[in-house]
Amino acid sequence: MKRALFASLMLVMAVTLGCGKKQEEQQPAGQPPAHSAKMAALVDPVDGKPVEIAEVDYSWVYKDVEYYFNSEKNLKAFQQDPEKYIAQMRR
Repeated sequence: MKRALFASLMLVMAVTLGCGKKQEEQQPAGQPPAHSAKMAALVDPVDGKPVEIAEVDYSWVYKDVEYYFNSEKNLKAFQQDPEKYIAQMRR
């Protein structure tokens, strides 16, 4: 009886701790995490340069997508005409 209880407990712990990993944790090393459509744009839509997400100071949500910017100037330009910059990103 004790062995069955111990085995059951170990199985529950293994499932709880190991099998419930988030999608980001399952990505191969060196690969960026998969993002949904509602996640961040990783390139500043105004200047086209990559944005360091860990160091970002400027962001704005537009139509359920969070955009990150390298400067306050770029953020303000995007806020004035977001569709212009989104169209440029799609090209």
